[in-house]
Amino acid sequence: MNEYERESERRLLAVREQARRLVPHGAPIVAVASMRTMHGVTALNGEVLPLVLASPAFTQAQFGAYSTMENPWVLVVDGVLCGDHIPDLLPSLEQAVAKTAQIVIAAADFDQAMLAMLVVNHQRGTVGVAALALADPTDLAPLRRLAELANAKASVVKGARLQVGSLGSLPELLMTTRETVVVGAAGAQPLALIHAGGETADAARAAAAVLCGMR
Repeated sequence: MNEYERESERRLLAVREQARRLVPHGAPIVAVASMRTMHGVTALNGEVLPLVLASPAFTQAQFGAYSTMENPWVLVVDGVLCGDHIPDLLPSLEQAVAKTAQIVIAAADFDQAMLAMLVVNHQRGTVGVAALALADPTDLAPLRRLAELANAKASVVKGARLQVGSLGSLPELLMTTRETVVVGAAGAQPLALIHAGGETADAARAAAAVLCGMR
């Protein structure tokens, strides 16, 4: 390890210790790759869920390897969303467009046709949308917890049809390809958020990965 690498490691350890001092012992510490050139730590109230961005295309490249939404609508699907379900999903997307609202769609998983439709609409700016999938597709508990926090009634997959439930909303969501943080929801507990910076996007992602691996 050269001197530059040792100095980088010292800085990462220092920011990790700063995060530990800001929140109670045992509180979660979340690190995201940011385009900032300096590491920054924020203490907030939130809940970490094992829900991940279904595609890196939903990240906000100008800021970092994550996506944030304030006051988003939340639609939870207790199953896998497929292209066949697009007609049943469109009214919710159209309503979001009409109300200039952002919408997060969380499901166990997405097939290529459904994911492509959502990514294209996101990239074109047609609707502010992000797709969240389960880190473990066999464990539906995080979807049910998200629905509970958002006060939403989960939509149900019935073959080629989607029985759409009621949409909910949340104060803020921070979403990455590793996890999702529900910020400011009722009952949320303290946690520390580290924006891991770097001279390049790759360096920021590497710093965030190192911080995530520290105990």
